[in-house]
Amino acid sequence: MGVRKKRKEESGAITPESGRDELLVYVGQQVLAARQRLGLSQEQLAEKAGCAPATVFLVENARRNATIRSLSVLATALGVEVAELFPRSKAAKPSARASAVSRAMSEEVGRAQDALLRIEHLVHQVVEVTED
Repeated sequence: MGVRKKRKEESGAITPESGRDELLVYVGQQVLAARQRLGLSQEQLAEKAGCAPATVFLVENARRNATIRSLSVLATALGVEVAELFPRSKAAKPSARASAVSRAMSEEVGRAQDALLRIEHLVHQVVEVTED
């Protein structure tokens, strides 16, 4: 009989495919990466943060929807801001309609500038004629 292979869910692998919340996975990966940068074990981070080692394990492995307080003490112990544990919001891409409106406004501003230059030129001509 062969050795049964572990499924992804059983292996503890943190992947979006495992059905875990992507935000929890991301936060867990950020905590893990920051802890590793500092060369700390989970137990050392827990002691520094004043929480249970299980809390660090569960957060890093996306098995706990951590409280704001838990994230705050972990972030402080890691020397990072809580916001650094979360993904940055992606800049919203303008819709096709917004892009079209923007182009139309830009063209209109260009036409207005051209009209002002023509008016300015005409004013200069009038001033020259009246001075003569």
